[in-house]
Amino acid sequence: MPKLTPPPRLTPETWRALLAAIAEFAALEPWTFACDSNPVGLVDPATGETRIGHVLGNAGEVFAAVFYRRAGLRWILAMLGEPSDPEDLNNADGMDCLKVELVPKRELWKEDLVVLKAAAFKPAG
Repeated sequence: MPKLTPPPRLTPETWRALLAAIAEFAALEPWTFACDSNPVGLVDPATGETRIGHVLGNAGEVFAAVFYRRAGLRWILAMLGEPSDPEDLNNADGMDCLKVELVPKRELWKEDLVVLKAAAFKPAG
């Protein structure tokens, strides 16, 4: 596996709030009515910055939310405007985003499980 940059250190309270929001998102099952070609514009209330997000999972393979920021806004707008070859890995340049993917517990890394335990979160699956 590639060596990834670890996530920023957050307090267990912050992790609990994020995990509660993710659980609410999962309970809504937005992939049943939305797909990745239905972008949503969001404004970060703390910074006033614009984000573009979309839901993955309509095809039943990957269940996630993706939020684009900074250069990622230009990237997703270009992809939505002119769909390109999905096999061309050069198209990933400029993809500045946060992806929250819902996976079975058995697919989580050891480091993920440590964070979940510290936040007293019990994932299903």
